[in-house]
Amino acid sequence: AFVDFYAALGEGLSPETPAEELKRAYHERVRRFHPDKRQTTTGFGVQKTQELNEAWKTLKSPESRKAYDILWRQHRGCSGPSLRRPAASSTSTSASSSAPSGSSAASSAASRAAAATAAANAAFAAQRQQQQQQRQQ
Repeated sequence: AFVDFYAALGEGLSPETPAEELKRAYHERVRRFHPDKRQTTTGFGVQKTQELNEAWKTLKSPESRKAYDILWRQHRGCSGPSLRRPAASSTSTSASSSAPSGSSAASSAASRAAAATAAANAAFAAQRQQQQQQRQQ
């Protein structure tokens, strides 16, 4: 299931938020929810701190943040500069094969965006799996 790391770090944060602001938000939240400050019988502080650590581990690296941002935009239904969807008439293969050459460029751009998205999904999934394995050790 998709986890919104920006929301975990604070309200109003997004891929456009500068790294320094994300870092500040992470440290403020960790101080607020750390188990040493929030001792509960439910383990909420531990769970929240783990969530914050996972969010920061992903967002602090420019490479993993870029891959995550693609997934974030897909989940939110947003389209960033590399994920703009072509016009409806150029999304089907039958339309692009019989359409003028301008439509073929849109189809090619859509294919590149789909390939980049697939690569980002794979990279992010591999990173999440590696993080889970590290936690289990």
